[in-house]
Amino acid sequence: MSSKAGEFPLVESALLMWINIAIRNHFPISGDILSTKALQFNERKYEKFTASHGWTSKFKKRAGMRNYRIHGEAASAPTASLPEFREQLQGILSGYASDDIYNADETGLYYRMSPNQTLSTAAVQGKKRTRHGSLFFSQPIAQVRTNSDHL
Repeated sequence: MSSKAGEFPLVESALLMWINIAIRNHFPISGDILSTKALQFNERKYEKFTASHGWTSKFKKRAGMRNYRIHGEAASAPTASLPEFREQLQGILSGYASDDIYNADETGLYYRMSPNQTLSTAAVQGKKRTRHGSLFFSQPIAQVRTNSDHL
């Protein structure tokens, strides 16, 4: 944190405590969330405090915060059991001709998925994000393909 104190020290100290707790609990923080929490912590202590975009920007600079992309799916992959799953998948696929095996890429509208970036003072490790919403396939799920079709 910068040595220069802000104009609203009570709000900033409460906000810094909340930020530390939020980061420890993998809660994504945005500029809008910072402003909202700052207004809640103000509780009319400072009449002229508005948690404006300019104040939020300067606070982030004083606190040494910036946007970080959350990386977490790799950390939640079951790497210890991966060889077992590969063997299991190969066993399942061995019963099919290679022309009958397809990969379906997906696109989805996940309306309740947590953001993939957050404000923090250092890089953040996330966790696998829960997907809630509708799933759309960008290709047909099943395709009929003959030996004469080469894609």
